[in-house]
Amino acid sequence: MKIAICDDDKRELLNIRQFVDEFLSCDFVEYKIEVCSFESSIELISQLESGKHFDIFLLDVVMPGMNGMELAAEIRSKDTVAKIIFLTASAEFAVKSYSVGAFHYLLKPVQKNELFSVLEKACYDICYNLKDYIMVKTQNELSKVFLNTLIYVEVTGRMLYFYQKNGIVVVCTNSIHRLKRSY
Repeated sequence: MKIAICDDDKRELLNIRQFVDEFLSCDFVEYKIEVCSFESSIELISQLESGKHFDIFLLDVVMPGMNGMELAAEIRSKDTVAKIIFLTASAEFAVKSYSVGAFHYLLKPVQKNELFSVLEKACYDICYNLKDYIMVKTQNELSKVFLNTLIYVEVTGRMLYFYQKNGIVVVCTNSIHRLKRSY
């Protein structure tokens, strides 16, 4: 699992990163998580365009250039599943955050226990959604196709094409009734 933190205020970015690192060191956290910090929306967008994927985004709203709402809209155009959590000093954008499918909205200064609670729920939701998948035998290997990323399946003769949200198409020779769903 990967978390991206984006805030143009270096002090705030460091503070949030310390909270996230502290969350990850808790005994109850059973997830393997990688954390990346970004000082601008442009820096984060650049990583996304180069193919980097994140499961959770902790975004400041008020940033120069591309603000957090615009950044979230850009993220949503590529990923409808990731959890977006806004961290901001102003409550004025809270209602607008629903338009980009925000998972949560926390006011600064962020309280550690509130952030821990939101991160725990986000991680649980992500892991829960990753439990449903189909095992697909491709020409070279076995692949998991997670149901939450599947757009549709095309059947042409004895070929199955699994189209996923990330643009990857998994191809196998099989019949659809022989597929096994796992939980």
